[in-house]
Amino acid sequence: MTRIEIEKALTDFLNCQGFFPRTNAIHRQHVAGLMRHAALLGDDPLSSVNLASYLNSLRPVARVRAWGVLKKFFAWLHDEGQLEKSPLSRIPRPRALLQPRLGFHRDQLMKILEVLEDNTKTRRVIHDLGAFRLKVMVMLTLTHGLRVGELIKLDRNQYDPKAGIF
Repeated sequence: MTRIEIEKALTDFLNCQGFFPRTNAIHRQHVAGLMRHAALLGDDPLSSVNLASYLNSLRPVARVRAWGVLKKFFAWLHDEGQLEKSPLSRIPRPRALLQPRLGFHRDQLMKILEVLEDNTKTRRVIHDLGAFRLKVMVMLTLTHGLRVGELIKLDRNQYDPKAGIF
């Protein structure tokens, strides 16, 4: 397929899919990127080698998105009879690198609790029960990653210490 044929096919694909404008823009962006990459290499835009090279030129998360976008487009081209086989059939789905989980060390948690305790003692605003409740809320937030809204919605009935369910 020529560049013009691919662009026309992309327009037809987007018109019949009924995607949101943002999704259309993402599809256009990746197909245009693939075409530019092929032009730089002087290669066929739909060759597996060009596709692999284009995907490898992207950041990991963008690579996964581009692979999914191009897979849908090539599957549609195949269903319409414009391609015999998807050029992505030889390229496995890329995996994005997981971001490391940001957590607190025990020393950091203890320091946070010390600061919290010092503040409650000096202000004398929170009574003993209130200070304990505040510490529990801070610990739940920091250790389990609860958001404020999730923390506020917690109920005692959601905790079963015998079964270890929370």
